[in-house]
Amino acid sequence: MNKSLEELQMSREELIKSISREAGKKLKMLLEEKHIYQQVVIEGKALVSAWAAKVESHWVITEEGEFDKDYFSLGDRQVEFVRPGMAAQASPSLTLIIENPKLFCITCGEREVFRPVWYQDVVNELRKPRTFSSAQEAKSALDGFQLFYLTFQCQRCLGKPESFIVRRDGWKLGLHGRSPMEHVDVPKYIPKQERDHFRDALIAVHGGKPLAGLFYLRMFMELFARRATGETGKCYGDELMEAYYKILPPEHRGSLPNFKEWYGKLSEPVHTGKADEVLFEEAREALDRHFDMRRLFKISEVPPAPTAPTT
Repeated sequence: MNKSLEELQMSREELIKSISREAGKKLKMLLEEKHIYQQVVIEGKALVSAWAAKVESHWVITEEGEFDKDYFSLGDRQVEFVRPGMAAQASPSLTLIIENPKLFCITCGEREVFRPVWYQDVVNELRKPRTFSSAQEAKSALDGFQLFYLTFQCQRCLGKPESFIVRRDGWKLGLHGRSPMEHVDVPKYIPKQERDHFRDALIAVHGGKPLAGLFYLRMFMELFARRATGETGKCYGDELMEAYYKILPPEHRGSLPNFKEWYGKLSEPVHTGKADEVLFEEAREALDRHFDMRRLFKISEVPPAPTAPTT
């Protein structure tokens, strides 16, 4: 049996609120868990399909097939508007609800709760008449597309705000910019003097540049091996890795992932220009295990004293 128009309207408003909550949840996930140029998908189609099946109205189903092209308002709560001629009644609008994400605070040195302090949709400016020659041209270019600029502040230290650029294409939300650059946690047993190269390798891969990540990882190995062996002169990578292997305690050499082996594996894509993200992850895990075992076995980073010449 067909539902009354009033029931359909109430049901539609509940759908809009559900999509808004889902969009806010996925935005929070994007900011907390994803890296630059990664994305999340708002499960709007599933919500619309379930709603359409429930209301059993063919004209409504056709109308709601355009939901992914609709405009999302920005707000830290559900946005509502008053329809013309119905001043006493407010209706919910599709809203990208900005929740309080938990982000790494450089000042506090750990993850803290951040709250939105300013936000804007760049597309609001693009919709102005001077940008496109006609309203139809603007609608065609901007349907389902929005570009959000979001600014947050740590609620513990109330320090300098941090900003994100989020791109919306239909049901997809992508992280396309952030200031300052993402902080990547690195295990404390990764050598402090070379730690930035290890971190830069992770940032490069997160940003979709695995070849740069492979180069940084290889450079990290080379710099650490030079410091550990005390080598300061000209030395080929294979020779350096062999020298590093020899200074490891004999009883632990077979337990630690082999530096020379992984240096060789990383050298191939660096020389051929092949971006191999699978190899990067395998090498990262091997190096992580290598230094964790160095910590476990209490292997010193101090270079060995030079051997006195024999007479």
